[in-house]
Amino acid sequence: MTARARRAARAPPAAVADGPPFAWAAGSVAGSDHRRAGRNCQDAVRVLGDADALVAVVADGCGGAPHSEVGAHLLAQLLAVHLLAAAPAALGGALVIGGSVECERWLQALRAARGDAPWRRVPTGVGEDRLIGGLDVAATLSAGTRVLARGLLAEAHGGTLALPRAADAAPGTVGLLARTLDDGEVLVERDGLSARHESAVCVAAAAGPDEREQLGATLLERLALHVVLPDGYEPSAPAARVTDFARVVPEPPHVVALAQVADALGLASPRALLLAVRAARAAAAVSRRDAPRDDDLALAVSLVLAPRATRVPPPPADDEVDAGPQENGGASDKSDASGAEGEAEQRAGPPSDLLIEAARAALPPALLDANGAGRARPGAHATQGRRGAEQRD
Repeated sequence: MTARARRAARAPPAAVADGPPFAWAAGSVAGSDHRRAGRNCQDAVRVLGDADALVAVVADGCGGAPHSEVGAHLLAQLLAVHLLAAAPAALGGALVIGGSVECERWLQALRAARGDAPWRRVPTGVGEDRLIGGLDVAATLSAGTRVLARGLLAEAHGGTLALPRAADAAPGTVGLLARTLDDGEVLVERDGLSARHESAVCVAAAAGPDEREQLGATLLERLALHVVLPDGYEPSAPAARVTDFARVVPEPPHVVALAQVADALGLASPRALLLAVRAARAAAAVSRRDAPRDDDLALAVSLVLAPRATRVPPPPADDEVDAGPQENGGASDKSDASGAEGEAEQRAGPPSDLLIEAARAALPPALLDANGAGRARPGAHATQGRRGAEQRD
């Protein structure tokens, strides 16, 4: 088997459905022409299915049109909503970058996806008493004894704290949010009284395109998903759905592959890797699987690791980039992929260089410009979705 054939046989599928009568896989990487021109892979695919039905959406970018890849990756924004709804406390939350209208639409889509879970907005300039709780004057006067009121952090337990103007949040507010994400509880000490309330929450923080630098790392490093919304973003509000995040267990080779990508991107903090593993688990939970697949890892790389990158990873060799997979369970060459070599490569986990290629397609524009790696697509650098069917560029 040639090196190119081996690459195609072991390339991570963009999505897989095993329930009969469905058995297929697809994936793509940026072609050599796109690499030479400094353009990203513009294909995307998303599949949801079970034993009764299969729905596949494939978006093919149009390289000749300006910003055409934005349309191909709109679906990734909605996927981020589903991931956060599937594992809100585990992921910590999301940073959403975009215009005020687009960010509000995304927040409302998340609220719809979370169903009846508590939802609290944190106003700009909120006081500490309202945030963590303080003396309830009305209840104190009525009861004749001092009564502590619950704050926003306790009220949102099991739900979401929306921070629509994150750049304007006071440092004290950001510190309290970060501490609550770490502890899962809030301690109230007021007027000689003390109380401890559960506060397992996720934080949805929104900021403008030029405000990212104003956001402190204290909170951002605890929010797993970093999403950039294109102008005019209008998601369809997803219906709330029940997922079982706890049952999804990643395989060790998949964790190793994500660790290799994190290292290639210059990420030394273990927190980023932990959040990426959780994001892959959440993606699997959304698709009602018991373990992440390669497409779940690619989505985690795009939404968690790539936006945090401190360096541009080196590209794989041209013969590795040019070979892209497009398989169907009934294809005549299926035996090649199921041979001894293919099975050994599957047990070894997804090829990290293909995940790195997914990361390169979602790197922040400022990092790409600083390294002379070409321009990233405007307004969508952190929202790469699943890779679509292979298109030679």
